[in-house]
Amino acid sequence: MQSSPLLEKLAPMVLHHHTHWSELKDMALPMEIKLIANCIYLADRVDMLSLSSRIDNSNLLLFKDEIREKILEKRGDFFCDELVDAFMSVSGPEAFWFSLENEHVDGYSDTWLSETPVQKIDFQDLRSIMLIFSCVVDAKSPFTKSHSDGVARLARFIGSLWNLPQERCEMLELAGLLHDIGKLRMPDALLEKPGKLTLEEKAQIKRHSFDTYNILKNIKGMEKISEWAAQHHERMDGSGYPHHLDRDSISLEARIVAVSDVFQALAQKRPYRDPLSPDEIMKILKEQVEDGKLDRDVVHCVDLQLHACWKIAISAQQA
Repeated sequence: MQSSPLLEKLAPMVLHHHTHWSELKDMALPMEIKLIANCIYLADRVDMLSLSSRIDNSNLLLFKDEIREKILEKRGDFFCDELVDAFMSVSGPEAFWFSLENEHVDGYSDTWLSETPVQKIDFQDLRSIMLIFSCVVDAKSPFTKSHSDGVARLARFIGSLWNLPQERCEMLELAGLLHDIGKLRMPDALLEKPGKLTLEEKAQIKRHSFDTYNILKNIKGMEKISEWAAQHHERMDGSGYPHHLDRDSISLEARIVAVSDVFQALAQKRPYRDPLSPDEIMKILKEQVEDGKLDRDVVHCVDLQLHACWKIAISAQQA
């Protein structure tokens, strides 16, 4: 979070959100940061206790007194005295526990967003935030380290070769950073499997681009970006996923992200092969063009700047 100017001030709160109050209170940090970090810790513990109580779908009200007692036991040790006192005060009524149910949490989020004014954000600030999410996704496997950043840089470069406006190129870069965010719900072992995937595993893989769209689609101002990111596995002949779009239904930007994704993946080491050379990558890209998978014009554009594309695709992992 320290790499993002907009989120930098939150970094110490996140860093210490599992630090016991008995230790945190004496740290050389502003009191506000210590209290917020500890409040997050308390809320996290209440949520975890609530979830463990509802494994068999039991009514949470049956466990509220037990949860409150467990929090009270940690007063002055895990949690700040005043924060525990505040929690005990607000958690007495049943309404507090009803509000922890998923449908009410979603409703709170919707209300909060509807009351938050729309604000413009500088591209570099926005990119720094999106880079955090992409790093979280790529960190699920050592084989995908910096994959999304490489796709983003390459997609923007290809967009510039097409003379797309700067704003469009910036949107392409964001789509590249976020294209695999749906993989957050995939098991790490699946991403690192060296052998052939089972039918069930293939089905798990195929839902990640749909999940990407669902995560991004409701963010105002990112409607197009969510489409381009989610369509990176669509193919010209309609054989891709998740919507089986064909040549006439896939935008140029989505085609660019698709080619960038394949190119960067081939340039990286995978559990089942070593990274490929630029010429080997281009051979595969051309084969996929002939098979009706990738856009011919986008691949031709890459071919004209092959070594420049290759350097950009691997630049992030070498940083």
